[in-house]
Amino acid sequence: MRRPELVRRTLAAGCTIIAVLAGSLIPAATAGAATTPATPVTALRVTKNVMVDPAGKAVKLRGVNRSGTEYNCQQGGGIFSGPTDQASIDLLRSWNVNTVRIPLNEHCWLGIDWAPQSTGEPYRAAVQDYVDRLAANGIRSILDLHFTGPVAIWGEQEKEMANTTFSLPFWTSVASRFASSPAVLYEPFNEPHDISEACWLNGCTMPEGWQAAGYQQLVNTIRATGAKQPIIVNGLDWGHDMSPMLRSLPKDPAKALVAGQHLYNFKGCVTASCWSANFAPVAARMPMVAEEIGVNDCSTTMPLAFMRWMDANGGDGYVFWNFGTTGCPDGGQYGGSALISDWNGTPTPYGDAIRRYFLSRPV
Repeated sequence: MRRPELVRRTLAAGCTIIAVLAGSLIPAATAGAATTPATPVTALRVTKNVMVDPAGKAVKLRGVNRSGTEYNCQQGGGIFSGPTDQASIDLLRSWNVNTVRIPLNEHCWLGIDWAPQSTGEPYRAAVQDYVDRLAANGIRSILDLHFTGPVAIWGEQEKEMANTTFSLPFWTSVASRFASSPAVLYEPFNEPHDISEACWLNGCTMPEGWQAAGYQQLVNTIRATGAKQPIIVNGLDWGHDMSPMLRSLPKDPAKALVAGQHLYNFKGCVTASCWSANFAPVAARMPMVAEEIGVNDCSTTMPLAFMRWMDANGGDGYVFWNFGTTGCPDGGQYGGSALISDWNGTPTPYGDAIRRYFLSRPV
């Protein structure tokens, strides 16, 4: 799903972005007692079509996106949007969240942008520190390559696929840094779109002349570091079309691929009958996680129905866009997806429905 105007829309609406370099802002209050156990997470592996812990118990991801790390770093706004301190982690635990998706910017990670205080090692260290603190509190992290760019000037979200120039070095660096961490899953590219299935798998030369990296190259690059954690592979059509998983899945020597679904109410497949026809065959073959779910109208009907469908049909988790404070709605395309209205943890009506469903699930 296309979101290139996200930052510009937020700024134009006059919303306040609270940016912190390593997360020192403390919310005025946290919402209730923590539900997710504050015990360190253990490694995941894939067995057939489920993710399991070292004891062989199935693990279902239940979480939120923390947008900000993909764009703040190249706009002079620090690294994160909103607090990342212990109080903010306790807030996530109070929602029974066990997973946070962290969108990343390959230029900021590699240190090739213009804001040295927010890119390169300061950026890498801040992300690692947040991942480590989440892990100590029972929360896993999905490391998502969200903003990319085949030339060394600017990362953006609207590129059709990862590139060989920066995306492959990015994943060599990220996977090397986190290879021993049991807390992470890798998402090599956010929302492939407007490319062929052959390009999706093996890469291709794009019309502008840059070289797209296919999922096979991305998987190979991550595995070459020795990292064995699960890798989430997005479908085509901005992550909505799961059919490539049934025909063109990349080979993974670690046998730990996970299908990544992105579902919004304005996409084509938003009913249980469509999910059963198009998503269930994928969930029967491999773990399937919806790592972006959202709406543009504050309605809870589709998200609640989809979570119930996932729980009844072999789904392996759901991660909502976005745990941020833009309100519901704020007049923009994604305002209806805001889960909280302030960093005290006040849920929007939409967010409260998601929170209540999370709390109804097993810890």
